[in-house]
Amino acid sequence: MDDNSNLVDKFIKLYKPVCLNLPFREVLDHSLIYFFYKYFKLEIKNTGIFHYENYGLILIYLKNILKEVYGELNTKNGMSHIKVNKYYKSISNEWKKKTIEDKEKIINKLILDFCNDYKIKKNKINFKQIEDNFKIILDVDGEISNSNINQSNYILMLENFFKKNCDFRIELFLGEKRDSNKLRL
Repeated sequence: MDDNSNLVDKFIKLYKPVCLNLPFREVLDHSLIYFFYKYFKLEIKNTGIFHYENYGLILIYLKNILKEVYGELNTKNGMSHIKVNKYYKSISNEWKKKTIEDKEKIINKLILDFCNDYKIKKNKINFKQIEDNFKIILDVDGEISNSNINQSNYILMLENFFKKNCDFRIELFLGEKRDSNKLRL
């Protein structure tokens, strides 16, 4: 066995556990992210979208191979129209069993804890409602909703805080802002 095939074999042994038991579309869309979080310490300060392209040519080649295999499998199985990843973790039974009132208390407490941790005024982030057991609608002031432009993205950070301290399936959404310009009403 030459050195190149030995290296490929070692990589596959590292990569395989990350992908095992996942739908192939999830492997295509997210396995490189899972791989990096499992084996490398990523720079946490820069939260946002992960770009595998920034971490070397080998990952670009791997992504292209995954796309090619996925395309061939879909064409062979008559599923070439499937382009959306529908693999989601389900909401925990523990969260489902809680009453609306209990969920609201937990949500408000987590928002308060987050605001305290990041020295954000309490009235800057407010719980509005919960939909479908996992969609939390928030009202936030302009400073918070625009925070990803100049500094930390507080909404993304808060969503990760909820995933860590409440339920992984939680997603945050900003409430609809009404246009306050009287000329357009």
